[in-house]
Order: sequence, then structure tokens, then C-alpha cells
Amino acid sequence: MIAVSVRERAATGSRLENVGAVAPATGNTVVSATAVPVASDATAERQAMIAEAAYYIAERRGFEPGHELEDWLCAEREMNSK
Repeated sequence: MIAVSVRERAATGSRLENVGAVAPATGNTVVSATAVPVASDATAERQAMIAEAAYYIAERRGFEPGHELEDWLCAEREMNSK
């Protein structure tokens, strides 16, 4: 967990997810957040390849709903085996 003042966040322009304001007994505003690393190009490319493979798996199945996670995990296994 990272605690950053609102001014610090604005000054650094940092990307923070799940930000929530907290009003402690001192009256100072504290923002707590979880830092989320930005995905690298390689990670984004890998996810795109998995998404495409999952699409073709779903297509072979006739796009029957309710199997999206199963399709994604199967596509990941296929990518890992290559």
C-alpha cells in the first residue's frame, strides 16, 4: 500500500489505481493506492496473441456463452507450450 498526498500525486503525475481518500484524525487528507505497473510491449503483445487464440477456440465451439475463462486459459496453455 502506498500513501501519497493529493499534491504529490498531481506533481509527479503518477498513475495510481484504486485510489480512495481517507480523512484521518489529524485532518490531513491521505490518498491510499496500489501502484500498478504499466504493461510492457511484450506483455501487451502476448495478451493480444492469447486473446486471438481464445477467439478461435470460441469460434470452433460455436461461441457458446459461459466458456470465456476456459477459452482464455486454454489459449494461455497453447502459448506456453510453444
